[in-house]
Amino acid sequence: MLKRTLKVFWYAVGTLTVTVLVCVVVPRRWQQPTMCSAETVSIYVTGYGYHTGIVVPVRTAAYDWSKEFPCLEGRLFVEIGWGDREFYMGGQVTVGMAFTALFASKSSVVSFIGLGAPPFVTKPLQTKQVCLLVEDYHALVEWVLHSVGRSQDVPKKPQFLREGFWGKHSAFYAANTDSVGVYSLIHNCNVWNADALHAAHVRTPLWAGFPQVLLWMLPE
Repeated sequence: MLKRTLKVFWYAVGTLTVTVLVCVVVPRRWQQPTMCSAETVSIYVTGYGYHTGIVVPVRTAAYDWSKEFPCLEGRLFVEIGWGDREFYMGGQVTVGMAFTALFASKSSVVSFIGLGAPPFVTKPLQTKQVCLLVEDYHALVEWVLHSVGRSQDVPKKPQFLREGFWGKHSAFYAANTDSVGVYSLIHNCNVWNADALHAAHVRTPLWAGFPQVLLWMLPE
């Protein structure tokens, strides 16, 4: 009986391992990345060891982020991220907060951090530039905007929660859970970023739960 149980256990472990490996090395799109030119929009994907962010220009012909997000006024770039509300806004993270975020999250937030020109003051461990066609950048913008919750008293206004950790040029906004779902071990901030990039026709892995996996698949 024990031998059979161990056999089933190791079969399950092996199957899970193979599944994860396939999901992190197989891309959702196979096309070649867009070459940078005067007609493309340059964005950046930043890595911080355990999570990633997407950095885009505050103002382009396609969209001006500062019109809906006042904290970005006067900034050149904005780093956008998504995560569990209690964990992301907590400041001092505890084991209990991390466990709740991974397995029992109830709400999420979208973070906006206004930045100057690279190198960024957030000091990412790794930064990769990605060039997008204008229509693909517009698709990315629309995807992010649909991820932001809207205020009940002013339906079209993003639901502001509070100032972020980087002062007046940063802020937390409620996320639209109906659009992006809730945070979990499987659906974390790196997966959210990969989904946003996928909407912009950027090559990303089938599952990007680890930041290194997402950054590895992006063009050099």
